[in-house]
Amino acid sequence: MISDRIEQLRIENRMTQKQLAALLEVSQATISKYEGGKRSPDLHILCRICHVFGVSMDYLLGLSEIRKQADSLLDGNDRMLLSMYRSLTDTQKEQVSVYIRMLIQR
Repeated sequence: MISDRIEQLRIENRMTQKQLAALLEVSQATISKYEGGKRSPDLHILCRICHVFGVSMDYLLGLSEIRKQADSLLDGNDRMLLSMYRSLTDTQKEQVSVYIRMLIQR
């Protein structure tokens, strides 16, 4: 699956194996082996591939169809609010939900 994802992302981004190899600082033959399933990238290279194509590790590994993690789409303030919300109890979350609905209806 990862071999397919690497090739798919490279082609979608109109990049040659040689261009991707240069960005990852590996040889074109290495990219060919990744895409052919003959070799697997190490963790460092996986992280770099995710960065180059702007996708999550879960997407690259075929564990998710969502290309980016939701948190990466949020700005700093939104991430802080989400983190605070996640720390609330279920009762507190319901209270927040009621309050937000009330604000929206004004």
